[in-house]
Amino acid sequence: MLAVNAFRMKKKLDDIDVKHIIYRVTKPTIVGSERYRILNNLARKLSYRYRSIAIRYTPTEDFNGVIIFGSSDLEDEITEGNLKLERVERGVGLNIPHLKVHSFFYELLRAKLEYHGFWPSAYNRYYRLQDEPIDRTFRIFRGAFFRFEILEDGSVMLILDPLTRIVSYDTVHELASQWGDVKAKRILKGRYIVALVVRRGELSRSLLKVHEFRPDLKAGVDKLIDINGRKYTIKEYYSEHLKLPKVADLIPDDAPVIEAISPDSSRMLHIAASMAHLNYRTNDIPPDYVKKIEQYVFLKPEQRVALTISFLDAINPLTHPYNTRIGTYEFEDELFKPGEERSGELELPRLKFKKGTKQVDIHNYTRFFRESIREMGVAREISIPVDSRVAVVYPENYITDNEAKRFYNDIITASERVFKVSLPEDPFLWGYRDDPSRVMRNYKRFKDKVLAAIVILRSEDDEFYAFFKNLFKDKVSQMATARLVLLRKQLPREKLHRYRNAVINLVSGLLGKLSLRPWLLEEALKAKMYIGIDLLPGRASVLTLMDENGNYIDEIWMTLRGSKINSDDMRNSLYQLVIRNITNTKRDDEFSIVFMRDGDVYPEELEGMRSFIESIANRHSKVKYAVLSVKKNVPYRLYRMDDDKILYPNVGSYAILGEKHAILASSGYPIIRNRLAKPLLIELVEAIPAGWYSIYDALKDSYRLSFMHWATLTQKTKYPAPIKYADDLSYLISKGIEITGPPL
Repeated sequence: MLAVNAFRMKKKLDDIDVKHIIYRVTKPTIVGSERYRILNNLARKLSYRYRSIAIRYTPTEDFNGVIIFGSSDLEDEITEGNLKLERVERGVGLNIPHLKVHSFFYELLRAKLEYHGFWPSAYNRYYRLQDEPIDRTFRIFRGAFFRFEILEDGSVMLILDPLTRIVSYDTVHELASQWGDVKAKRILKGRYIVALVVRRGELSRSLLKVHEFRPDLKAGVDKLIDINGRKYTIKEYYSEHLKLPKVADLIPDDAPVIEAISPDSSRMLHIAASMAHLNYRTNDIPPDYVKKIEQYVFLKPEQRVALTISFLDAINPLTHPYNTRIGTYEFEDELFKPGEERSGELELPRLKFKKGTKQVDIHNYTRFFRESIREMGVAREISIPVDSRVAVVYPENYITDNEAKRFYNDIITASERVFKVSLPEDPFLWGYRDDPSRVMRNYKRFKDKVLAAIVILRSEDDEFYAFFKNLFKDKVSQMATARLVLLRKQLPREKLHRYRNAVINLVSGLLGKLSLRPWLLEEALKAKMYIGIDLLPGRASVLTLMDENGNYIDEIWMTLRGSKINSDDMRNSLYQLVIRNITNTKRDDEFSIVFMRDGDVYPEELEGMRSFIESIANRHSKVKYAVLSVKKNVPYRLYRMDDDKILYPNVGSYAILGEKHAILASSGYPIIRNRLAKPLLIELVEAIPAGWYSIYDALKDSYRLSFMHWATLTQKTKYPAPIKYADDLSYLISKGIEITGPPL
């Protein structure tokens, strides 16, 4: 049996009778990019002013308002700063047109957590105020990542997942004293700290990014904080302005100052170094402590469930700390169990190779692909042009020409043994140091003979990455690092397979870009076409196209100004991408397509998809489509319950929450053995005509497509391939790198 870290509320939406008032901002007129920010700030101020819950309300483009819950007897008109509001209507319940109901529960839970000293680190991630010291070496903060899901039947689900944050045992003041000022300035710049702060008169904490460590400024001496024209030292700010002498006592006069920035603001803050602890990254932890720390961070399933229930107990029932009229919301105190009919384990796909088909062996994942390709051949072969050569570009001051040539020989061997493809034996060897212009000159001279380029970078974050990608944008290029090349000599014999598998992975990506297809799906997917959609806000949006056999077909991208794709751009991009790939279809042929959006599907994007479908309906008489939202940064977890044991879920485990919501462990045990995999949240946003595509179809298609990334022979991807390819392409395009074909 499977269980989900979700807790159902005992009431349904229709049973909630909280009173509310809707106000509209009458002056001044709010328009433009600042609209939501202004209204959100207004809602926060009104929540604090009336000790209640206020939420931004924008049902139309020209309606700017807020809803205040928990009272029906407030003024007809409200003034807050320069904003004037007038009451529009009173009501009861949460069934308000265009209201994002989730917002009510999020604000209610945040209010309760902050009242009890919990502090936020990111969106819906809160930690307890008190830390747990470990061996006078580290401190651990425990918290939870939460989410509310509103299901089609009016059920409200609270999802909770424990969080752990590790910080230094010593304060930044103490660390800087050990390091010295020069070293401290170098180490701390750009790092994150957890600092003691005061919120609404109460002691709290905040996650801040260090802009500059300032040992030349002292917390009890330099007047750095300006309040209405009066300047205070940091210490005076707490003792005189906030009237919190006990907090001021925590700050020595000679404590250095940290100039820091909140992640959600550009405002510079001045923090006493004695009030902050350094946030630890994985590589900050000494090797002899890694095992010890892992037991606190990588929790066993039973530990994670115990912490989840502990956090639920702390907030259940959910009430407002000041306003009882908002109501009491009680949740069931056991993990949600969907039942056998709505949960289980999806069957592993059968893959098609040249000489036959074979079901994926998840217990021997890498060996399965390596041996299947070797024994049965690739699903689609390629031919290598005669007299073509591969350019091997390498950093001369990191590896020698002999090492670069030997690395290429290993690539040739892997290509022949595994993929039965003979790559050119005599490569171009082009070295570079701090200036890659010599490589550019060589490439221009021999461009017509270059089949592909294998570029060995100095490190994973090499500044020349974008340069080389753009240089070889008209050819296939595959990146490696000097570390991988040297791994051949550094690994002991019994671990040399790691190097060989990495080389096979590289070769699979290289050949995939040359149009080789190592495998395809034996059984066709539900629809004829699958379009993956991803974007980087303010940079680029990418759409990729794959067919019913899991084959990569094409892509299109466009520059993006905001965080959404507008309706016209969505329609036009879809039309261009699809029309050029359905030239041989007839009017009576079925046209079925599934849109897979990474993250939320916004109304204007859905409108663009519908507009595109309308245009296609003029060319095809049988049109079906479905729209999926696929999310990975969600707090869901799946657990396998076996009598009194709580175990890791197997790959392919799923749970259907409602007719439109499900979670899928597209990765998990046995690929990940000592970690609890994060499942995907899949939402069926729309399916037309009704009934042709279900949430179970969405689960099956997403799972099978997660096996269709051809450069992951050693590690399975979590995302369905259309989204994964779109995600990788959007990153490359945002860096100014324009490539065609799958980004393997």
